[in-house]
Amino acid sequence: MVKEVAETLIVKFIKDQAKAAGAKGAVLGLSGGLDSATVAFLAVRALGQDRVLALLLPEMGMSPKDDIEDAREVASILKIETKEIDISKILDRYSDVLPTAEAPPVVCGNLKARVRMTILYWHANLLDRLVLGTGNK
Repeated sequence: MVKEVAETLIVKFIKDQAKAAGAKGAVLGLSGGLDSATVAFLAVRALGQDRVLALLLPEMGMSPKDDIEDAREVASILKIETKEIDISKILDRYSDVLPTAEAPPVVCGNLKARVRMTILYWHANLLDRLVLGTGNK
């Protein structure tokens, strides 16, 4: 019962926010994890599969292949459009100008998250869509 009520409220919230913003749809990062899969499901319920774009943003050599495959499978099940962009070259360019080798892991992790965020917002702005957050914190 609680699950159904929560799902209904979240779907309504997504619909209302998209309508209020005049957005044509939504963009989300699909990592292959439970959080992003859940958001993708709710987005499709709220907006329809044709209005949801899932971006897969792996860092080659670092992102687990199973996660990438899981993300592809979720998108296939939901029949939503995907774009896959390897963020490795972008991170390499940052390393050319920032001392990333000397930075603590949390700093580099935050940089990766911000690179992904920038790509999500770029697509959302380009397509007149909203970015849906998928974090669990």
